[in-house]
Amino acid sequence: MIVASDLRIESLGGNAGFWPEDDQNIMMFPSTINEFNLAQIQDASGENPYATFIFGDNAKYGFMLDGNGDNVLNLAYGTGDLGLLFGFDMDGNNEWVYSDASDGVVERKPSSMALNAMVGLNSGFGEVGLGVNFMSADNDNGNSDDDASLLALGLNLRREQSLWVFSHLLVSANFSSGKIEQIYETDYDLYTTMEDMSSLSLEASLFRHWDLGTETDLLFATGLGFGSTELGPDSVKVTQTNIVVPNYTLAVETNVREWATLRVGVNNSHLLSGTLEAEGSDQNMTAMGSTETNYSVGLGLEYEGFKLDLDLNPEFLTNPVHYITGNNSNSGLATKATVTFTF
Repeated sequence: MIVASDLRIESLGGNAGFWPEDDQNIMMFPSTINEFNLAQIQDASGENPYATFIFGDNAKYGFMLDGNGDNVLNLAYGTGDLGLLFGFDMDGNNEWVYSDASDGVVERKPSSMALNAMVGLNSGFGEVGLGVNFMSADNDNGNSDDDASLLALGLNLRREQSLWVFSHLLVSANFSSGKIEQIYETDYDLYTTMEDMSSLSLEASLFRHWDLGTETDLLFATGLGFGSTELGPDSVKVTQTNIVVPNYTLAVETNVREWATLRVGVNNSHLLSGTLEAEGSDQNMTAMGSTETNYSVGLGLEYEGFKLDLDLNPEFLTNPVHYITGNNSNSGLATKATVTFTF
């Protein structure tokens, strides 16, 4: 099997945690960095290319060039059963803006700082990843109440868990709190405002892989999801809560040639309960019973240590002749590519 890259995971359901051998696990479980030596360019044909370089023998070192992520530093380190990720950024500029009739045009120097870190440990209990993200900004207008800020915490756990037909358990929890910019649309204009925000999410899934012969791997996962977001001060707070049960992922990866791997993934989620509540209002919104299904297709090509992953247009499976004969000028075969070299 060709096992690498964001596009491989995207075409197999979108959750790297279900595929422990893939390098995308580094962002969930940093201790897995110790299993790789690679140079990778993600979204090579897109608008936001992202490069990763990981190397080392007893200890691993990593450098990430994060495209639109805009970090000054993105570093990684691993040794034994431990892995660390670290990112840092500072931004600033000056601008001249009209203040009021008495001050006229004044100079302001907005700035921002962001810090993110993650530690991963592979223990007897399972694989654990714990992350923290911090961001603060100052728009230099003399009012700290409209400055953006954010504190986010994340936890990932994966362990062997024999239950019914499943073999593993995957749990992800995230919490964030701060002030964010919200854009609202009126009949005549758009306006922005800073609002208090807090959110909590939890996902838990059981999964298992089946070998179908020697060339095909089938994944089936089922679980639940909970998400809650609050916006605004207490007096006018808006709270949205969703409970998704069940949440399914079915994915198949097969070697169609020694150098080519075809992938198909399907996600299906059922909204058990959804609520939207506004403080001080009795006109709350509720929903339940809706189902969302998405599927994706991908292709992996390999020559020695060189790997190319593509996201395929799903129509390729239903009308391959249309693409093979070149009659797909208005519908591309693929829109993104990731290039990986392992050593």
